[in-house]
Amino acid sequence: MAYSPEQYQASKERIKAAQKRYYQRTRDARLSYQKSYDDKNQLASVNPKPNLLMVKSNLIMKPNLMN
Repeated sequence: MAYSPEQYQASKERIKAAQKRYYQRTRDARLSYQKSYDDKNQLASVNPKPNLLMVKSNLIMKPNLMN
């Protein structure tokens, strides 16, 4: 059974519409995940944790400064 040109075009348009819906849906999901990640890390950057190496080096250096 062969496609008529109208059936071929209709099928092609249906496939294209389905692909567009899929990519839009996955794009929206990706952006929402990225936004939640950005929001979480924005809060972390406002209140950064002190660098453990800096704290240790300050503790080691303080006794040397007193001598």
